Amino acid sequence: MIIIVFGAWFAQVLIQNRHCRKRDPLGRRMAGDRPLATAMTITLVTALLFTSMYGVGAAIAIGVIALPIMISQGIPPYVAAPVFTMGIGAGTFINLVQFGHVSKTVSRPQV
Repeated sequence: MIIIVFGAWFAQVLIQNRHCRKRDPLGRRMAGDRPLATAMTITLVTALLFTSMYGVGAAIAIGVIALPIMISQGIPPYVAAPVFTMGIGAGTFINLVQFGHVSKTVSRPQV
């Protein structure tokens, strides 16, 4: 519960300090007029980030930056949200911290 609170708090700090709005034109300039390339790049970057981080707080903090960039490119919100979520899922599959945790908790069969 605390992670969600701190993630939302960090997101509000980013919004109030206008860091998201500063990055929005940068994302538009870098991607040009190619929303598909923008969606693919953000999905790849999100997946790379979530190979080493996890949790709702991290998803909120990254989503505050990634989702406005995709929406400003003309990607509808009903497409941008699943694309972002799939990036999180792809990175979580190969997250080493979670893999280590799961591999220690799975019981080994007795021979």
